[in-house]
Amino acid sequence: MPKLSLSDFGRYTLIFAIATQILLFTKNLILNPMIKFAAEPGRFDATCNVGFWLAGGLQLAIFGVLSLLAPVGERIFRLEPLDLVIAGAIPLVFWIRDWGFCAQQAAYRTAKLFIIEAVYWVGTMAGFIWFRFQGNGQIGQVFVIVFACAILSSLASILLWPLSGRFSFRIDRDSLRQLLNYGVTTVGLGLSSALLAGADLIVLGAIYNSEIVGIYGGAKRVYTVVSAMISTVGLLVIPYASRLAAEGRQEEIRSLFEKTVAYLAVGMAGVVGIGWLLATPFYHYVMPASYGDSVPLFRLLLLAAPFEGLFYLTTAILYGIGAASVTLVTSTMALGLLVVVLPTLAYFFGSTGAAVAQVSVTAFVGILMTWRAGQNVQGEWLSTVKRIPTALQSIMSRTGRH
Repeated sequence: MPKLSLSDFGRYTLIFAIATQILLFTKNLILNPMIKFAAEPGRFDATCNVGFWLAGGLQLAIFGVLSLLAPVGERIFRLEPLDLVIAGAIPLVFWIRDWGFCAQQAAYRTAKLFIIEAVYWVGTMAGFIWFRFQGNGQIGQVFVIVFACAILSSLASILLWPLSGRFSFRIDRDSLRQLLNYGVTTVGLGLSSALLAGADLIVLGAIYNSEIVGIYGGAKRVYTVVSAMISTVGLLVIPYASRLAAEGRQEEIRSLFEKTVAYLAVGMAGVVGIGWLLATPFYHYVMPASYGDSVPLFRLLLLAAPFEGLFYLTTAILYGIGAASVTLVTSTMALGLLVVVLPTLAYFFGSTGAAVAQVSVTAFVGILMTWRAGQNVQGEWLSTVKRIPTALQSIMSRTGRH
């Protein structure tokens, strides 16, 4: 961010926002169902094989469509002709990496998850440090770094694949049918997750210009750090809940819901408080003066963090127990609300309106999804609330020891 011009950072942010829509849509349509079924006893090889080919085929098709639509993207978003092609290429480059990560997630191989993530994130960190301090930094160099690290992470996924795991060009029809049926049932959930992650940036790009997107992106990209923390909360929830459901351990599913909601409430409250306190000094000392208007936007977006956590956590539980259809109505309602509220508030109130719309819709879907999940697993709200002091005490004691 300090190296690129505000306009170029806006372009970079918008390109990644479009790519993120594709990545999250693929994850919810194909890879999350793959995790659910692959975590069940005896289903790992056949399900992962189906997930690999489906995800790759979808990414390739979307890349082709975006390449054809590149001139349209230039007119709507005022991007360079190649930018939309890059946006379509990013998910294709991440295909094997994301598939390998989800396969390891289904098998609870957390050490291998760490290696796959570390190769990408440590690699990009090193690349960005080099970019920050070398002479003439261009936006194309940023994407070279991202693509190179994604390819290295994909190679790590291949090398970490278990030798005992069978992989073939033949697709098990039963696994294909089951995965697609589950994915299509939850396609609304995939759309709502994707749009909550990046629709605000895309709408601002269509209405305004890359400078406005750059300022808003200056808040959204820092908030992405919080989102990454949230995503780790539900990392093993889907396969764990799937295994509990397959074994009929209903009481443990209810306990999982109550405990995770309590811990999330405490953890996210702390994150929001710390973020509000550190926002001004962080942007003042780390970012260029042109990002000063990002501070209030970042603080606004932080209010969505607890609700985003609830949304992803409770949907992960519902996914795992095979009740993802429960989320369909809630996701559809969130999509409808987002389609109306986001463009309206962004048009009349600019970046602030986009942030308010994002927080409002996230709060709505987070609260409603948690309520629906609680009903489905027979979770007791009084019991959940009583767990909050225990969660707070546990977090404080661990922090004190470190």
